Amino acid sequence: MLRLVNGDDAPTRPTPRAHNTRRPVSACVGYRSQPVARPAPASGVAPNDPRWVLAARVASQLEGGHAAVLRPERRERLLRTAKLLGMRDFDAALVIALVQDAARRGETRPGYPALTASLAERLGSVPRPERSPVAPGWLTHLAAACLIATGLVAMGILWLNGA
Repeated sequence: MLRLVNGDDAPTRPTPRAHNTRRPVSACVGYRSQPVARPAPASGVAPNDPRWVLAARVASQLEGGHAAVLRPERRERLLRTAKLLGMRDFDAALVIALVQDAARRGETRPGYPALTASLAERLGSVPRPERSPVAPGWLTHLAAACLIATGLVAMGILWLNGA
């Protein structure tokens, strides 16, 4: 026989499954209400926020209407996009799950983007990217090399013209 912690010591007989009734958790023996730490409610996210941009990309990649299917190769591409936006892999996966959940709940009609006000509020619970989105290192180096090459060509033209 099982005994509940902090319950009375009187043995209790189990009731048959068919006669079990649902009752609130607070009615259970030994239940203690504890305050739960919850994040502050978010007012949503701006359209230029990286979380919103990723959500829009995810919504455009979903297939199957209310099934909200996302093929693995598209998911990988979205995760790379999120990394370029400065998001962690976990946060990007959370945004993908939120958009899929909104589509599966039927918050929007099939064929329309799954970006609603309630989704914007839920996206507010995803942490903002810690760093601003930057181009990959090789792209930055390429831009710097082009700028230096342009300057050298301009100086060479000026030198040849005798200025």
